[in-house]
Amino acid sequence: MKHDKVVVTIGVIILLIAGVGIYLYKPAPREVFLPSGKALVVMEGVLKDVPTAIEVADTNPFYPLIVTPLAVHYDEKGNRYLVPLYVKNLSNPSKAIVRAERMIGKSPDLVITENRDLRDISLDLIKEYWKKSDLAIIIKDDRQGYEIGIVATPIASYLTAPVIVTDQIDSEVLGVLSKIDVKYLIICGNLTTNVFNSYRIESPDDALNITIDLVEEKFGDINYITMTNPLDAWPPKILDRVFYSSPVMEIKSSVSTQIVRMVIGLLTGSNTANFSFKIPDDYKYALIKVEVVNLDSDGVDEFGNKVNVQGGIIDPSQPETYQKFELISFGVSTASNPAVRDSAGRVIKDRFYQEVLLYNRGGAKYNLVVSGEWLDRKSGRVQINVEVDKLENPYYAMMKKLSSLAPYLTAYHKGIIFARSDFAFYADDNALTVKGEKCPGYYSVRKNPDLAYAHNMHVFNKIHKPLNDLLAKLADIPSDDIRNLTKYYKNNPIYIAILGDAEMMPRIVYDNWLCPLSKEASSYTYAYGLGTPSDFIYGDIDPIYGDYSNLANDTCSYYPYQENIVGRLAGWD
Repeated sequence: MKHDKVVVTIGVIILLIAGVGIYLYKPAPREVFLPSGKALVVMEGVLKDVPTAIEVADTNPFYPLIVTPLAVHYDEKGNRYLVPLYVKNLSNPSKAIVRAERMIGKSPDLVITENRDLRDISLDLIKEYWKKSDLAIIIKDDRQGYEIGIVATPIASYLTAPVIVTDQIDSEVLGVLSKIDVKYLIICGNLTTNVFNSYRIESPDDALNITIDLVEEKFGDINYITMTNPLDAWPPKILDRVFYSSPVMEIKSSVSTQIVRMVIGLLTGSNTANFSFKIPDDYKYALIKVEVVNLDSDGVDEFGNKVNVQGGIIDPSQPETYQKFELISFGVSTASNPAVRDSAGRVIKDRFYQEVLLYNRGGAKYNLVVSGEWLDRKSGRVQINVEVDKLENPYYAMMKKLSSLAPYLTAYHKGIIFARSDFAFYADDNALTVKGEKCPGYYSVRKNPDLAYAHNMHVFNKIHKPLNDLLAKLADIPSDDIRNLTKYYKNNPIYIAILGDAEMMPRIVYDNWLCPLSKEASSYTYAYGLGTPSDFIYGDIDPIYGDYSNLANDTCSYYPYQENIVGRLAGWD
């Protein structure tokens, strides 16, 4: 019994010591992962298969990001492997896309259709194509994730790492990553996990700096910058909408081969038709969608029949050009838009379609005027449909989701992506004249010259200056040392690709004696577009700040000189 008590006492003491040890024990801290160029460049991924070509629906901006590291990727020696990537409207592809596929000659064997779940697609691609990878990039399925993710996605291409878009990092995601031996994660957006060594990128600029470090470490100097705006993939909410439709209107043909009928029509007004509509009073940002349908379209292909359109504000206090053309300029017609056709190429609907954004025109009335040219008939029938949407803000891209192509384009050129939402410029309460006045009306400076000052100063302050700061960082020259920065890029020019429309990625608009930035411009000038829009400024290191006159010179040279090579990729299927 005595020995038993001793044994029990010793056992209790051992348990107490063990308990204290467990309480005081702290596991070794997980290795801190900082994605420097030196840390990333030694990482690699290995693919077990590669598709011949990839096709994704254009309905979701994340689709191109997910497949980018499959479409363009590099091995540890920096050798590039490329697969065609087609982003298209799967139900009604444009002729340009179809022609490109035919010319390239590689039919897609990986197709991502509409409405596929992003998380499922991401995991399925890893299972199908990846053998192993040291790194994975995870992007949160929301706007913040996208804004960071498009800048970070080229990292995946440079390291052959998979991209996962998801709402959460759950056990299934972790399980798939474990099977390909992932050790490190780069997370874009508000997601967390403690299972892998991970680094969460907080902003697009953070992603840019990481990419710069990696590209310089892996490839040497950076010679390619893609500038884009992620906002083009996130349209504003529609708060309300109204619809207007005209009756079917019959108008006399206005073709020169029917000269007598045309003259009579001009004298009597029977060769034109009018249709008016009103923007509701509380629509600060109104998106106007105008559709003019040629109901007698039999001779469109054979005779070139068409319906001409123009439209302006009904307000005698406005300039005459605004009354005629603020909404739609003359010179456009149903021939300006591709007709809707069936699979055999036959015209289903011959129509003119245009979207216009108007600021602070609530309560205004607009009038549309149409005329027709039917070579094979005396008259034709036309119908006009108008939709007016109330938007929560004016940031509506006319060329939608172009930013989603930036990672593929950039990775191909071993470049970096410079993307910011505040690049965009639209007419709003903050866009003021030199006198501090608002600029109601058309969303673009080319038909609303009151915007000229605000628009061009935005280009100088919000785009050109940050771009110069980036160029200075790459050249290791202080950004305020304009003379040496200019000299450096004159001798070492780089490529700058702009991906976006003229509001998401604004051009500077120079004044022009032929098309002046003035409300007093002639009807022809106004319809053509005011000023001279140009991307020249993005290749010019040293423009004179704030000078957008037609004789604007440079700081370091008498005549303007473009140090870097600039091009804009703009297209919308």
